[in-house]
Amino acid sequence: MNPHQRQQLEAHLRSLPKAEQDALFKRAAEQRRESQKKQKSERRRFEDLDAPRPGSTKRKSDPVRLIALKLLAQDLAQGKHAADEGGPDTGSHAPATQEGVVVAVTKRRCTVRPAAAFDLSNPDRPNTEEQWGGDIDCRLPAELAGRQQSEFCVGDRVQYSVHDDARTGEPEIDHVMQRDTVLARRDPHTQERRAIVANVDAVVVVVSVVAPPLHPRLIDRYLIAIEDSWVERVGGAGGAGSHADDPDPAQAIVAVNKADLLEGLSPEDRDAELAKLEPYRALGLPVILCSATHEQGLDELRHALSGKTVAFVGHSGVGKSSLTNALDPRLGIAVGAVGQSHQRGRHTTTSSQLHEIAPAAAGDEPFWVIDTPGIRFFTLDDMTPAELRDSFPEIRTLRRGCKFNDCTHTHEPGCAVRDAIHPARYEAYTRLLDELETGSAKPPPERIRPHAKDPRPGDPIE
Repeated sequence: MNPHQRQQLEAHLRSLPKAEQDALFKRAAEQRRESQKKQKSERRRFEDLDAPRPGSTKRKSDPVRLIALKLLAQDLAQGKHAADEGGPDTGSHAPATQEGVVVAVTKRRCTVRPAAAFDLSNPDRPNTEEQWGGDIDCRLPAELAGRQQSEFCVGDRVQYSVHDDARTGEPEIDHVMQRDTVLARRDPHTQERRAIVANVDAVVVVVSVVAPPLHPRLIDRYLIAIEDSWVERVGGAGGAGSHADDPDPAQAIVAVNKADLLEGLSPEDRDAELAKLEPYRALGLPVILCSATHEQGLDELRHALSGKTVAFVGHSGVGKSSLTNALDPRLGIAVGAVGQSHQRGRHTTTSSQLHEIAPAAAGDEPFWVIDTPGIRFFTLDDMTPAELRDSFPEIRTLRRGCKFNDCTHTHEPGCAVRDAIHPARYEAYTRLLDELETGSAKPPPERIRPHAKDPRPGDPIE
C-alpha cells in the first residue's frame, strides 16, 4: 500500500471501537504466527514475534499493525466495517458499546451519562439517576488522553464500552462522535486551541453590573467565538468550517446578572450602564436582566433555555454558578464572593460540568446547563481579517452594499458598513482588527477588569 492509502486506513482504524480494533489485531497476530511457521528458513525476519503491542517506541515499524491494516482494507473491500466474526474463537465476547454524553472531564478520565437521558422526544425518558442507572466513569484511551485538553470536552457525544471481564477492567471511551457545535478559545500562553464545550444549542454570556462592573469587550469576543461555533459536516469532529452567509452556530444569549444592584445607582449612572447593552439588543440578541439572589428574571431565562443544552460562560465572579443554583436550588454548586479591593471574581468553578435543570412548571421542558470556569482574558482564535469581518453578522449583511468586494470597512470609499453599523460595534471591530494585524499573541492589552483605584459606577466624583 502507498503512504496515502496507509494514512486513510490508519484514520479508519482509529475510528473503530476498541473492541473491533482488538479483534482485528488478534486476527493479524494469528496470521503472522501462521506465516512464521511456514517460513522457518527466514526465521530472522520474524525474530520479533513477541515485540510490544502497536504504538511502542521500541520499534520503528510494527508488522502486526501492517497486517491489521491489510486485513482492514480487505474487510472494507467486502463492505465490512469491523473484524470478521467468523474468525478463530478468542474465548471472550466483545463488550457492549453504548452511546452517551460527557458531563465532566478529569485527567485521563471522564463521566458519561447515557444518551437516553437527553432524549426529550421519548415520553418515557429516564429523568432521574435511578432511572438511567447512574453516570458512568470512563477511562480515556492513551491517544485521546494525550489531546483531551484541546480536542475533548464536556458535551461531546461518545461511544463507550462496558466490559464484563474483570481482567479487562473499567469502561472506556471508544469513539468521539461528530459534533454539531464547539466553542473554543486560544490559550493566551501556549497558543493552543482549546475546546470549552461541544454540542450546545445556545451559549449564555453571563455578565454583571457594579460588582464586577459591566465590560462589553468580553461580550464582543464571545460573540465572535459563538459565530464560529458551528462545525462543518465534512472533515470530521472538532474542526471549524469556512464561514458562510448562513451558518448555523449556537444561539447567543446575554444574561445580565446582579441587576438588583442597579437600584443603588443614580438614574444617570443606571442609564449609562444599561446603554452598554443597546448594541446587542440592536443585533436582535436576547438580553435578559436577572438576579440570582433576588430571583429576578429567572422565568424569562428558563423560557429562553427550555429544552436546550446551553453553556454559561463569562468573567470570574459574574455569578454563573449562582444563576445555575437559582434555576435549580437542588444542585448546591459552590459559589464565591467578589473581592472588594479589585472587584474581581475568584475561580470557584475549576472545571466544566453539565447539570440538568428540572422544569419549574407543568408543561415546561427540562434543559441542561454546562457551568464553565470563569476567565479573565479571551484571546481570539487564529483568524484572518476576512474571517473577523465574517464573524460580525451585521457586517456580513451590510457588506453587500460596499463598492469593493474586498472592502475592509476602514478607509475605502463607497463603504456601506461604516455609517450603518452601531458605533460601539464598529469600535469593537476596528480594535480587534488592529489586534489581529499587529500579530498580538498575548492577552489583549486592554484591561477587562478594573484596577483597584478605578472609580466604580455610583462613586462620587471628586
